[in-house]
Amino acid sequence: MNALNPVYRVGATLTSVAKFKERLSTDEAERLVRKLYGLVGMDISRMNNYPHQYSGGMKQRAVIAMSLICNPSLIIADEPTTALDVVVQDQILKMLKKLQKDFDISVILISHDVGIIGQICEQVAVMYAGQIFETGPTRELFSTPNNPYTRALLQCFPDFNNPKTKLKGIPGEPPDLRMTPPGCRFAPRCSYTQKICNEHIPPFYEIKSGHSSLCHFAKSQKP
Repeated sequence: MNALNPVYRVGATLTSVAKFKERLSTDEAERLVRKLYGLVGMDISRMNNYPHQYSGGMKQRAVIAMSLICNPSLIIADEPTTALDVVVQDQILKMLKKLQKDFDISVILISHDVGIIGQICEQVAVMYAGQIFETGPTRELFSTPNNPYTRALLQCFPDFNNPKTKLKGIPGEPPDLRMTPPGCRFAPRCSYTQKICNEHIPPFYEIKSGHSSLCHFAKSQKP
């Protein structure tokens, strides 16, 4: 959303990007922007509006349209549904999935919302304190998490298969990245911590093909 300068009309901003990035004339750039507005479900008449006249969902759609100007093979979507209501969230996610399929684009989705990750992603990388702790296929990682941090994280979110399950928080605070612990970064908050965890950085074990976990006891962890 910050890509939209509040001083300029949204359509003019996208047109300028198209002219600069694709070396197009003004008419060519405007035609491209009108086409992209249609692709992301935006009314072309709104091109002359300023950013403050757009809703949160419209701003997200406009920025996604901007990202498509250069025919990317990869889009990095950092918290694309932040501050949006659930209905608009669903619309944005469905649009991303459609664009991904129609244009054969890979999408890296960065989010704190586990539900969104489970809905749209095929592969997941779980990060803590700037470090990847577990990677694997989404369905497998969610159903049989290996890493203690992944397990603790999933327990913070409702389980729709077991709605009466009590939610659990993770005690403590994330480490200061200027002074990270000498061993595992999650050790001070982990209920399985042993001496080795505080002294040595854990290895990245492959649990099975395509599923890996950063933990000294990854191979002995039971789902």
